[in-house]
Amino acid sequence: MKEAAATTDRALDLATGVASIRPMRRIAPVLESLRPHSQLPAVRTVLERTAP
Repeated sequence: MKEAAATTDRALDLATGVASIRPMRRIAPVLESLRPHSQLPAVRTVLERTAP
């Protein structure tokens, strides 16, 4: 999970500032699969980045 969170965090870094909505559309399902593991600090940090 820690590696998945780190990879997703990097994907969010790359997607930030991109005019296209496609990157976030592709990241969204990954974020959903991480939600059940939100008690892990690395996952929680990634999910907090995308919280409204």
